[in-house]
Amino acid sequence: MECLNNCRYPDDLYDRLWIPEVSRNGMVPVSSEAMFGRPIVLDDLPPPAVLKHAVTAVSPNSSIELFMGFPSVEVPVYVNVFFSEVTRLGPNETRSLSVWKDNKPFSKPFSPPFENCSGLYTSDITASTNTTFSLVPANDSTLPPLINAMEVFVVGRELTNGTNKQDVQGLGSLQRAFGMLGDWSGDPCLPAPYTWDWVNCSTDPTPRVTSLDLHNNSLQGPIPDFLGTFSDLRTLNLANNRFNGSIPASLSTKNGLNLVVTGNPELCTSRTLCPASSNNPGPGSSGTNKNNNILPILFGTTIQSIVMLLHLMENL
Repeated sequence: MECLNNCRYPDDLYDRLWIPEVSRNGMVPVSSEAMFGRPIVLDDLPPPAVLKHAVTAVSPNSSIELFMGFPSVEVPVYVNVFFSEVTRLGPNETRSLSVWKDNKPFSKPFSPPFENCSGLYTSDITASTNTTFSLVPANDSTLPPLINAMEVFVVGRELTNGTNKQDVQGLGSLQRAFGMLGDWSGDPCLPAPYTWDWVNCSTDPTPRVTSLDLHNNSLQGPIPDFLGTFSDLRTLNLANNRFNGSIPASLSTKNGLNLVVTGNPELCTSRTLCPASSNNPGPGSSGTNKNNNILPILFGTTIQSIVMLLHLMENL
C-alpha cells in the first residue's frame, strides 16, 4: 500500500500525519520498486506506505536543500530524516550522500538501503529560519541524493491542561459503548488542528467538544443518554446508523443543538409512537445480558411509582 495523499493511521501505527512534499525546482519525485517484505528496523517505524515515494536532486552533482519551517528565533529542535533506495542498483551505480547543516558536514556519507530504511536523528541542537539543512552527494556517488520522509519537532511553549475533563470522560464512555471508536487515543482536541477525525473542538485554552460526527459507522442500539452531558455540543450527526428506541430527552430538549438522525429506520423520533424504552438493549449488548440492561430501568420505574403512591396517600 502507498500514500498518494496525506498518510496517517492505520498506515502509521503512531497516527503521525505525513504530508507529501510539493515538487519544487531542483527536486524530482520518484516512486520505489521496493516491496518491504521485511520489518523496518528503526524504532521510529516510518510506515512503508510513506517510503514508497521519494524525491531526488536533478543530477548526481546537485544537492537538495531541506525546508524545515523553523521559527524566526532559536528554539530546540529534533529532526528525523529517513532514506530508502527506490531501485535495485546496478554493479556500477552508487548513491552516497551526507547531511550538511549550515554548509558544514553534519553526518558521514552513507548509502540508503533497498527494501529497508536508514534514519538520521538529531537532538540537542537549536535552529531558526537562518538554519539550513541540505543533502550533499558524496564524491564517489553516481546517482543524485535522495530523501523519502522527514519529521521536524520544535519545542514550544508549555501546553494547556488539555481538553475539558468532563468532555474527555464523555468521549471515553462513547468509545466503551461502541467498540469501533476505540482506536482513537490521546487528547481528542490537541494539538490543533489534528483533532480526532470525528470530533470538532473550540479554540479555548481548555478546549470543549463542539461537534461529533458519527454518521455511517454502523452504530446500533439506543442513543446513549450521556451524549447530552457535552455542555458545548452544537452539532451531533448520528445519520445512517442502526440506532433504535427513542431519542433521549437530554438531546431532544438541548437548546442550540443541531441533531441529525436521518437514516436510522428503527429509531423512534415521535415520543407518542415510541415503544417502551426498556425493550431496547444497550450498545453492544447481546441476548444473554438483556436482563442486566433492563433491570436498572425497571428498578428506577418502581421507585418512582412508590414515591407517587406515597404522595397520593398523604393527600387522602
